[in-house]
Amino acid sequence: MSYKPLPRRTEWPDSVIKKCPELAACYYATRANTDEVAEDMQRRMLETQKDYRQQLKTKGIVTYEEEVDEDYDEDEDYAPLHPPGRWRHRPGVMKNRQGETRRLN
Repeated sequence: MSYKPLPRRTEWPDSVIKKCPELAACYYATRANTDEVAEDMQRRMLETQKDYRQQLKTKGIVTYEEEVDEDYDEDEDYAPLHPPGRWRHRPGVMKNRQGETRRLN
């Protein structure tokens, strides 16, 4: 509800362009591609915001539809963020292949 589009800076200083024209050309080419995506996202966000405000005004609540994939299996498709086990360095402690810890000091 409080989304406001931010102005996007597209110009580089002339000194940077003179110093490294290849980098500036690459930047402007990449910027042209990302501007299209950003404008589309901005348009969709403003449409959603307008729809939510209209729903609040008429119904008093906001509703939305969510797609549910019947083929999704949480156990099969789930990937943990970190591998199992201890990954923090512990000075003076060693782990063997069986997972047993042993103090070195």
